[in-house]
Amino acid sequence: MNLLNAMIVLIHFFYIDPPYYKTSCYKHNFHKLDDFVKIAEVLRGIKGSFILSLNDHKDIREVFKDFELTPVKLKYSVSQKSTTGSELIIRKAS
Repeated sequence: MNLLNAMIVLIHFFYIDPPYYKTSCYKHNFHKLDDFVKIAEVLRGIKGSFILSLNDHKDIREVFKDFELTPVKLKYSVSQKSTTGSELIIRKAS
């Protein structure tokens, strides 16, 4: 969070792509909702704007309910096997 707080002072717009919440698609996920609560708290206090992309989950929708939420369907194609998924685009315009 210290790096994020430092960047907020210098940048007016940024894109955030944190690890997913409660998924098994890769090993670098956040499994505690509190991690996202902390991110949301920091983002509520910024003066600039941001876009955050995250897996669509009811808990995530609740944590980020104060922001604009746009669900999107997409294909993950990094691996040899393409899969479909749902993500949320979470944003705050300045």
